[in-house]
Amino acid sequence: MNPAVGLLMVLLRVSHAVETYCDGRQDGAQCYGALGGTVALQLMNNASEIPRYNWRKEASMTNESTQIILRGKENTLQSNTMSNRSVFIPGNGTFKINNLSRTDSCKFTLEIFDSGGKKTGSRTLQLLVQAPVSSVHMISECVSQELIKVSCLFEVGDSPQYNWNLTGDKTRDIEVLYRNTENNIIVLRQNISGNLLCSVRNHISQISKEETISVCKEVTPGPAFGILAESPGSLWHAGTGGSSSGGTSTQFCLPLPRIELGPTVPAPPHR
Repeated sequence: MNPAVGLLMVLLRVSHAVETYCDGRQDGAQCYGALGGTVALQLMNNASEIPRYNWRKEASMTNESTQIILRGKENTLQSNTMSNRSVFIPGNGTFKINNLSRTDSCKFTLEIFDSGGKKTGSRTLQLLVQAPVSSVHMISECVSQELIKVSCLFEVGDSPQYNWNLTGDKTRDIEVLYRNTENNIIVLRQNISGNLLCSVRNHISQISKEETISVCKEVTPGPAFGILAESPGSLWHAGTGGSSSGGTSTQFCLPLPRIELGPTVPAPPHR
């Protein structure tokens, strides 16, 4: 199967049935929706309280010109240009958009008019569509006899944020020697063990993975350090969050680099 097609199938699977809600009644509201999912935007309390209104999508890089999405008068919805994948409920002022795409990420403006057509107010909201995070895996490896490097990897998702917990508590500096900028790779200090949990989240989803981490006490002969340990059928890319299939990773202790010694130099004779 084409890798791009496989990624699309995974994305559709994780996005299916994801529905988010956002209160857009406050000016400048920031709203989030799941790619391929549904978002419910509450634009007003009740449409019957507003004589006339327009709700428009502002021009952007993906939307060349301003587009009026909704046009209504009290309880009567006069037009909905997204009617093929949306519904407006006048009774509670909620607009639901289905099958969200990245082009739906945009700024929207609600304009309110009196019965004579005079504009009496407006408010905006920003909608951002994200792919949910999914399929989190952890890979651990010994980088010395007492240090363990742990990577937290995910299959798909936008703008991930990582959190680590060790035996129920947030990891501390006394337990973690190093963490990278994205915080998806950490190196545990000497003699640290327990149940390590990595949580990955963005604004519309969260998923976690927990594994038992043991102290690495022995380094066995084998390939040089730097190769990520993985189960057959899975190829993970540390730091980027990707997999070519979907195998389950397990912990391996990898050895330190082998040091090549030069020729033996005889010791000088005793005088």
